[in-house]
Amino acid sequence: MTETEKLAIEWQCQKLCNQFANYNDQNDFRAVCDLFTEDGSFWRPSVPDAEIKGRETIYQAFLQRPPLVIRHIVSNFVAEVVSETEALGHSYLIFLAAPLTEQPLPLVAGPMHVGEFRDKFVKTEAGWRFLERKGSLALKTG
Repeated sequence: MTETEKLAIEWQCQKLCNQFANYNDQNDFRAVCDLFTEDGSFWRPSVPDAEIKGRETIYQAFLQRPPLVIRHIVSNFVAEVVSETEALGHSYLIFLAAPLTEQPLPLVAGPMHVGEFRDKFVKTEAGWRFLERKGSLALKTG
């Protein structure tokens, strides 16, 4: 594998992480879940011991979340290309949220959460996808 091919894989995996945050913030949960393989697993940063297994189960879990105005900031992404079809990733995240109300934006957010994701990516016929996305929290304000 060439250095250019490795860089392309790293970029595609980083793009998945950014898309995950953007789609989540837009409440486009179908698009979030389409970033996973059919049998993918997700662990929410706020509930790191509870695996949510399978694309459709992940989707249903997102639908059960109360309506929020939420923003995720993803940073410090580093990928390790394992092969032409497998990669690992690590990134930090910060997120703030407030219940969705009729009030105009900006709303007053609750505590700031700081955590990370540890990811396993695989290349599928549809492109790179999350096989596993494990979230955890390290810090929380208030």
